[in-house]
Amino acid sequence: MNAKNILISSLVGSLIVSGSAMAQQGSAGSGCGGYLSLSGAAGEGTVNLSSAGGGEATEDLAGLRVDAGFIFGSGFSIDGRYQWLQDDADADFTSLRGLVHYKQSLNEVFAAFCGVGYEIKMLDLGVGEIDNDAVLADIGIEFTKNQFFGALSYTHGFTVSSELSGSGGSVDLPKENLGTIELMLGCEVAAPLAIIT
Repeated sequence: MNAKNILISSLVGSLIVSGSAMAQQGSAGSGCGGYLSLSGAAGEGTVNLSSAGGGEATEDLAGLRVDAGFIFGSGFSIDGRYQWLQDDADADFTSLRGLVHYKQSLNEVFAAFCGVGYEIKMLDLGVGEIDNDAVLADIGIEFTKNQFFGALSYTHGFTVSSELSGSGGSVDLPKENLGTIELMLGCEVAAPLAIIT
């Protein structure tokens, strides 16, 4: 899979958050607090095993996403995400990531942010498992206007290790870096509930 296809697959896969309810304390301002978001997720994923003697497959995925974190104030926060997705053939995709972010207000509406972190991904294919670890770096911009809010971000994963394991042993896969573009839009319904899309 060339870099262009990886980016396109990642773009499709990153726009997977459906409507959700979010409870949040200490908004993106200077206050401290924590937040928790639970949402359903659906999208499309592509696996390319040509380097290990296999082929490429694309499947529809659906599952659950949990976002949580703590806002320290002065622009700093720790943000985590757990995601579990499954396809029609019962293959499971699980990912866990954490990032430390710094945010700077640009004006009353917009703020810019950047962060670094780590991500662990596991894809259970039934006959084998792919494990992938990556160092993350992201950058983005968010807006808040009245009850509406949103963010556009780019996250780049620098793959540290990638391995395919099964009954016949394990094989190291190429360390392909992956970029993800993510768009989030929301509307606060009644504090502390919001609809996220």
